[in-house]
Amino acid sequence: MADHQIDLEELLGTKQATMPRQEPERIRWDKALGKRIRHRRSQLGLSMERVAEAVGCTYQQVQKYELGRNAIKAALVPVLAETLAVPVTWFFESSDA
Repeated sequence: MADHQIDLEELLGTKQATMPRQEPERIRWDKALGKRIRHRRSQLGLSMERVAEAVGCTYQQVQKYELGRNAIKAALVPVLAETLAVPVTWFFESSDA
């Protein structure tokens, strides 16, 4: 008889709807972009410290960007693009890194 329980919130229409999880897609995007940044930085022979200095943050923050742990703030995109010698649109291209 226990398997025929009625959810009162569902019956009354007061049950909170669960939002679909979008976090994994955002995290995948951040990680893919981070890989591209690391690859480009390596191509140019730049250290994390040099990129951090140009962007105005710590090398630890650059490391977090490259690992996809932190998303890049929009205000940093133009400075980072100049530092990596890529157009701003590079950040919005395919993330098949």
